[in-house]
Amino acid sequence: MRRAYLNGANTDTSSGSTDARAWPCAPASTGSMWSATTVSALRPPSATPEPVTVDGYTETGGGFPVTVGRLVDETSEGRMA
Repeated sequence: MRRAYLNGANTDTSSGSTDARAWPCAPASTGSMWSATTVSALRPPSATPEPVTVDGYTETGGGFPVTVGRLVDETSEGRMA
């Protein structure tokens, strides 16, 4: 990633790289509802927690490079069929 910022009257840039990982999990509700009048299967609404990790990194270059710590978070995804 590359970050641009004002350093006095000039625009300065710093850059860094990191790894990001997400682990999608199986839906909390895996059952299916079948209809006798259709060929397709409909899944009931479900919510899935998904852990996300972004490694820390230190930028290089520029007048004010920053250090960013490791981030571990959880996202949620909802589905409606």
